[in-house]
Amino acid sequence: MPDFTIIDGDGPSHQDRIASEEELVDLLRMMAATTLRTIRGAGRPHELLPLCNELLQAASRFKDAVGHWPPANMIAKALKMNDAVEGLYERERAGEITERDIDHRHQDGTIDRHQAETAIKKGALQIIASQLLDQPLQEKAGETELRKGIRDAMTAQDKRQKYLKVRE
Repeated sequence: MPDFTIIDGDGPSHQDRIASEEELVDLLRMMAATTLRTIRGAGRPHELLPLCNELLQAASRFKDAVGHWPPANMIAKALKMNDAVEGLYERERAGEITERDIDHRHQDGTIDRHQAETAIKKGALQIIASQLLDQPLQEKAGETELRKGIRDAMTAQDKRQKYLKVRE
């Protein structure tokens, strides 16, 4: 029988890679959250530069552990907003809820509301980012997305109210 022994060279251990990635993800999220809170006037601006330094050091440790800088998809995943609708479909795939549960959420306006809330959040973030960089065209696009999200939220609320009236 062949010997399938894995020879552990000088490369990083799997645990080192995992720990390095977890540290980096935590710091990315902390930096983003602190930045957003500071922008809205409720953050701790004095923490931004020390956090930035910690984040750069963690990225360097990641590179040392893995052999390359953190990939863009890892950073994007770490900073991705939660999507409630996507979460519902993930729960369905995991067997936690049924297709019937999803259909019910379509009928009662829950999914429409979640989609509207996501549009509102994305629009607001686009407006803020565009204002910071003095990009009026992108700001207008964010305003359009925000307004559409608000209209869709009102439509979802009407759908919900009609659904509940029928159920009475």
